[in-house]
Amino acid sequence: MERITISRKKCTEQLGLSIRTIDRYLSEGRFEAFKPAYSTRVLIYEDTVTEENLKAIKPKYKNW
Repeated sequence: MERITISRKKCTEQLGLSIRTIDRYLSEGRFEAFKPAYSTRVLIYEDTVTEENLKAIKPKYKNW
């Protein structure tokens, strides 16, 4: 099963936050993300972009 990914810009549009805030959340581990090989883009797994992960002390991810 393939997981759906979104860009940082799409994430900012969904949540109404700035890219800097999204980067901060990524460094805190609130969203699960990765960089594709030989790329500078950061792709975020869409199922981890939830209000629960924004407010939780320890974010919850589905086990894949």
